[in-house]
Amino acid sequence: MSSGGFTLKLTHPPPLEAVSQLKCAFEAVANGNPSVGLKASDGVVVATGNRLGAFYEAHIPHFVTVIDKHIGAAFSGLCPDYRLLVKRANQTASDYRYAHKELIGVPQLVNGVGAFMLEYIQPGGARPFGASMLICGSHQEDYYLYQLNPSGVCVPLQAVAQGVNAKECNIHTYNIHTKLI
Repeated sequence: MSSGGFTLKLTHPPPLEAVSQLKCAFEAVANGNPSVGLKASDGVVVATGNRLGAFYEAHIPHFVTVIDKHIGAAFSGLCPDYRLLVKRANQTASDYRYAHKELIGVPQLVNGVGAFMLEYIQPGGARPFGASMLICGSHQEDYYLYQLNPSGVCVPLQAVAQGVNAKECNIHTYNIHTKLI
């Protein structure tokens, strides 16, 4: 046991400061640009909006990014954190392709990026990433849609909305998704 009353093992609850940092990361996602993902039987659709307006379009990052030939991602939250996560996802996909001579599966990529997010915040108490990603793609004739939260948790979904007005969008997204199936 350390002098602060907690250990760095994963089985113990985090200190209160880490919980408040995680709340701030989720708040950054909730105030970020809106992103919507829908999974249907014959594909996946991911869309995102721009809250900055036409004046800033030349200076904003791409809200939807291609990670590999068959995988894409959209985000809500902080742009610099998203860029770092996309860089890590690209590296993970590239390493897998080099080692196995085939494309990485979407679940494997999501688990790799989620593990990176957990490894980043666990050892030294670094702040969590203030970005949530929607990762979608196809692999071996299956379609996937995952949400990767700032806590590093990856959730497979059928339909999701995140960012500004996400609660209202989730209701409409669910209704549209039930019509698609």
